[in-house]
Amino acid sequence: MGDLARSCVMDPAAAARLVKTLENDGLVERASAGGDARFVRVRLTEAGRDIYRRVVDVRVDYLRKVLSDWSPTDRADLIRLVDRLVGDLTTVPFHPSGSAESSATG
Repeated sequence: MGDLARSCVMDPAAAARLVKTLENDGLVERASAGGDARFVRVRLTEAGRDIYRRVVDVRVDYLRKVLSDWSPTDRADLIRLVDRLVGDLTTVPFHPSGSAESSATG
């Protein structure tokens, strides 16, 4: 649960509550990992995967509409800049407390 909370940038207790709700709704299932009850594996059920796919489809359709009037050059620039942003987000460590101060002074 701790790994899941960190990857979602959530409080561990909130992540556990959310997983419990999703489990009760039949969208995820939990199982002990490797037979050790201290470690839990959470995965989407078929219903959870179906909802995930539908949400992605809605988001992609929306972005397609938003970008429909953009020129090919503007779309290429957006792709380049988003790729750069994603790369930087994955290589620059995230330090939530004091990060603005340290980057402003250092």
